[in-house]
Amino acid sequence: VQLPPHYSGENARRSAAQPWWQLYGDPELADLVEAALADNPDLAGARARFAQLNEAVTIAGAATLPAVNLSAQDSHSRQPGMTGDLRTDRAGLSLAAGYEIDLWKRIGDRQRAAADEAQAGREDIRTLLIATAATVTDLYYLGVEQRAQLALLDQITSTHRETAELVENRYRTGIAPALDLYQARQLLASAGSRRPPLVQQLSRTE
Repeated sequence: VQLPPHYSGENARRSAAQPWWQLYGDPELADLVEAALADNPDLAGARARFAQLNEAVTIAGAATLPAVNLSAQDSHSRQPGMTGDLRTDRAGLSLAAGYEIDLWKRIGDRQRAAADEAQAGREDIRTLLIATAATVTDLYYLGVEQRAQLALLDQITSTHRETAELVENRYRTGIAPALDLYQARQLLASAGSRRPPLVQQLSRTE
C-alpha cells in the first residue's frame, strides 16, 4: 500500500473515514469488516444517542424562535322556551405570540452546548467505526500469521519425523549411535509440543 509521508489535521480525518481496509484488496477481509460494522451493538447505541442529541439541538434552537399559540372555541346550546327552543351558537379564535429576549445568553449557551454534544456524538461514531475496522483487520492478519506459523511448524515436524526415521534405521543397522536417535526423537517431540498452543491461539483469534 502506498502510504502518504505523514498524517495531520483534516487529511487524517478524511483518510480515517474512508473504507481504508479495501486498500488491501482482500474480499474476505472487506466482508468481515462490513459485517462487523453492520451488526455492532456499540455502533447501534452510538447512532441512537447521536439521533437523540440531534433532537436536543432542534429543541434548544426552538427557544430562539417566537412562540405562537393558536386556539379555537366552538360551542352550541339549546334551551326550551314558550315559543320554541332558544339556540345559541358561539365561536371564538385567539392568537397569542411571545418571544424571549436572550439578555444573559442563556438560550444561546444552551444551544451551543447541545450542538457541541451532538458533535461529540458524531465523533464517538467515527471513533467506533475506526476502532472496529482496525480491530477486525488486526485480528484477521494475526490469523493469517498464525496459520502460516502452523503450516511452517507442520513442515518442520514432518522433516523431523523423516529424520528420526532415517536415524532409527541407521541405528538399527549399527551405523548411527544411540545419542543421535535420542536427539532426533527429542527434536520431533519438541516440534510436536509447540502445535497445541498455536492451535489454541488461532482458535482464539478466529
